[in-house]
Amino acid sequence: MGTVPALVLVLGALRVAAEGPLVPRVSFSYEELAREAAMSFRAVPNVSALLLVPQRSALYVGARDAILALDARNVSRELHPALSWKADSQMKMCQSKRNSQRECFNFVRVLHRLDGTRLYACGTGAFQPKCAYINVTDFSFVKNPGGTVMEENGRGKCPFDPEQRHTSLMTGGELYSGTRSNYLGTESVVQRSPSSMSSELSSSWLYNPTFVASEFVNESESREQDNKVYFFFSETAMEFDFYSRVVVPRVARVCTGDTGGLKKLERKWTTFLKSRLDCSLGGTAFAGLRHVASTRGLRGRPGTVFYALYTDRWGGGAVSAVCSYRVDEVRRVFSGRFKHRGGADRRWAPYAGALPAQRPGDCPLGWDSQTLPSETLNFVSDHPLMDEAVKAEGGRPWLLVPGVAYNRLLVVDMAALDGKSWRTLLLGTDAGALHRAVLPESRGDPHLVEELQALGQQEPVLSMVLTHDQVTPPNVYVRRVRAACTCGVYVRRVRAAQTSVVVAGPSGVVQLPVCRCGRYRACWDCVLVRDPCCAWDPQRRLCRRHSGETGAGSWLQDVSGGDATTLCSAHPPDVVAVRVALAPLLLLPCSPPLPPGSPLLGGAPPAPRDLTGTYLCWAEEGGHRRLVAGYTVQLPGSSSSSSSSTASSSETERKSNGRQARPDPTTGTAATSESAHGVPGKDASASDSPPGFGPGFLVGLLATLVLAAAAVAAKRRFFPNAAFPCSPGADDVADAPPATP
Repeated sequence: MGTVPALVLVLGALRVAAEGPLVPRVSFSYEELAREAAMSFRAVPNVSALLLVPQRSALYVGARDAILALDARNVSRELHPALSWKADSQMKMCQSKRNSQRECFNFVRVLHRLDGTRLYACGTGAFQPKCAYINVTDFSFVKNPGGTVMEENGRGKCPFDPEQRHTSLMTGGELYSGTRSNYLGTESVVQRSPSSMSSELSSSWLYNPTFVASEFVNESESREQDNKVYFFFSETAMEFDFYSRVVVPRVARVCTGDTGGLKKLERKWTTFLKSRLDCSLGGTAFAGLRHVASTRGLRGRPGTVFYALYTDRWGGGAVSAVCSYRVDEVRRVFSGRFKHRGGADRRWAPYAGALPAQRPGDCPLGWDSQTLPSETLNFVSDHPLMDEAVKAEGGRPWLLVPGVAYNRLLVVDMAALDGKSWRTLLLGTDAGALHRAVLPESRGDPHLVEELQALGQQEPVLSMVLTHDQVTPPNVYVRRVRAACTCGVYVRRVRAAQTSVVVAGPSGVVQLPVCRCGRYRACWDCVLVRDPCCAWDPQRRLCRRHSGETGAGSWLQDVSGGDATTLCSAHPPDVVAVRVALAPLLLLPCSPPLPPGSPLLGGAPPAPRDLTGTYLCWAEEGGHRRLVAGYTVQLPGSSSSSSSSTASSSETERKSNGRQARPDPTTGTAATSESAHGVPGKDASASDSPPGFGPGFLVGLLATLVLAAAAVAAKRRFFPNAAFPCSPGADDVADAPPATP
């Protein structure tokens, strides 16, 4: 007796953006980037500093025992041979002190532009920090009359230990640094050089700090003395009366016009003030400050804004957040009350006494800090901490991402098609990935545009910098060789003025374009990604990076809502219905390329009768419904000819066995693909009778069970928030009997 044929629609593991946890809409592996994207790579061991000099189109890289000069337009190309800078004479002493041999090298941690012709570099020097000057014209060290490299003591400018965090910046020919300043790492300092200024060696000033960033803010064009340098770090707090020590994030500032006191605080800061940074949600505060970046405000929001990146461990997993702080709010806190420890119980409380006539901590405007009276200097020395914390904009994080440990941040404003600016965050993870997030206009939900696996999954992102190409690089392909210091180049032609991001990791630097619009092949995908730099060109039917081109007025984009239903209704994808032969087991794939999120197995096998007809696979994302794939299933020997049809996501009609069919009305949440093709099973019989249970059926059944088991396991690991119904129209199955067990 013949058996009833079975039709199985197999949905791939679909990665969809969840409405709960914030996940990237699309994700690309390292192999995909190397194969399909404009990407260049330069192998550099132990990258520890990046410096971009746009005037020379140069990217200078500090590494172990070397400094490199790379082409900022294509980092795989060297502008000069690498500059060797070893610490051979210090290595033996370093190893004799029982330091790891891996640490006893010169790791270049400080790299800044001093003027138009010189760079200033500092390295750990095998636990004896040293600094030197570099001529950029011929890329060589500045030397003494005797021909030796002119070096300076790097203490207080660069850490001794290559693993210790630090920060530094150069402004006005002065180096401002925050670092550990002794061999054991027990002393920390905020320092300026060569005009020697430093912080007090007091736990009330700095208590076991970890520096993460520093920012110069030009607060007055006419009064240079009012300009400030802000330092961001975390430290052990002294103001809380807890049984155990608490680590809190801090911001401190000094004035560039500070020259220290006359006797008290001689060569010490008289303007050093600090406060706690508040980034909290639901009463829980973030403390793991990882990095800070600043930018000018959007139109209508002038002033500097600091974006602080936090990563903490909550419930055994990583949770990352980004909070922003306006410089006006920081100024207000530093003009407020001081915190004081006094009374019989020595508790911390707001200072309630009278302040000196010259307010402590003020920048010296029209006067010299060395003329400050002892009363003011004594107060500054004893009261560096402000009473109030600096509140985050909006009172909560802009971005909250569970399960991801971010450790690096860049902020950039990207213009949309209508000229509107969107604040965009580039976030590097401890697993080598790069996320790009677009912040909403108000306190709405941000969205992660994409995830790029820029480095190996075991390589953290150590540093990032934005570059702007001025010319089009050639098409090049060279195999990446990680063991040797050679380059692997994967470059595709890009347009002029393309903005790229350089990502540095332990094994080298990778350069990627920020905008990757060509990856989106359909109007639906291009609009739904909500990327400010990407728009759909209906004339050329391409997703393109816009930059004021002629004719761009007809392009389609909706960064705010991603309304693909409205914008793309006149531009449906071509969906091909393929005629296949009916077999004991027929697999109809429906797995478009989708973002990471929730793997699901959607849909169900149809009834055992009326299996012929057209099968439609619909997808829904953000409330917008779209047709993903269509299949025409016909029995062997059917008189109907093979045909193809174009279906629209708004309306699809078909005929099956003389009846009018409708698509299944069920929808889910998922991303989309423009088309898919049927994959027939084994054609076991050419006759009109149903085929039996042959070897092909058993093999197909086993494969189906494996796929189903994998999908069920995936559902348990992710949030079940999506579905992909792929079934015949309702009229096709209305009169079908129940399936036989």
